Amino acid sequence: MSSYQHTVMKGNLGHDPELRFSTAGVPFLNFTLYLNGQSGSVRIPCVAFGDEAKEITDEKTKGATLTLQLEVINHESTSGDKALKFKVIQLLG
Repeated sequence: MSSYQHTVMKGNLGHDPELRFSTAGVPFLNFTLYLNGQSGSVRIPCVAFGDEAKEITDEKTKGATLTLQLEVINHESTSGDKALKFKVIQLLG
């Protein structure tokens, strides 16, 4: 994975978060952040690890507003498709 850009986004949590654990025992959370604009909603695929994943899972539910510092990462799906994904660096609010 190659990272190349940081950004801050504010949006709404698409679904109730479900914390999972990697085979190494690292907590992680895949979720969608929805940004609302004049032309409708934009879905932003996100992933959080460790304390950030736990904090989102413990404190937020579907529709909650999140302000996040994100790192853009290259992501390869299980089917081999490449896409951009946003890794949570810090939960700002």
